Amino acid sequence: MSLIPCARHGTKAIGKLATMYWAWNLNDGSRRAYRQRICADCFREWPGPLLAAAIGTEDALICPSCGNPTVDDMDPVYCTYFLPKMPKGQAEMPTCPRCAVDIRTQAMVRADPLEDRESSSVAAATDQRSAAGVWGDVWGKAS
Repeated sequence: MSLIPCARHGTKAIGKLATMYWAWNLNDGSRRAYRQRICADCFREWPGPLLAAAIGTEDALICPSCGNPTVDDMDPVYCTYFLPKMPKGQAEMPTCPRCAVDIRTQAMVRADPLEDRESSSVAAATDQRSAAGVWGDVWGKAS
């Protein structure tokens, strides 16, 4: 039995839980991220089908939840997930605004909010610019 309760039904489940990391950006540019743990039965109900639709689609700009095109109006949701004894999985979901709200609401149920990575992403961008300059010098192309 898991020591941590399933986020979907709130009780302890038999076996290890899947760990879901959800993230999205708000209109003001801020980022929200949550960690959610889900049992196998709940994963099969949600978000399993959603992730399968997001990963399995051949058209990259179709909402995996409702199937509507999101070329002109997209509000993406990102998910990195770890299923017990499986490799890490990732999904970048080009969700429509209506479905994004529903998915985000589900992703926050009994989830742990994660710290904003803005300060670390700024540092990473600075490191990338520095690295680009170093590698540009190798090829004689300073940036």
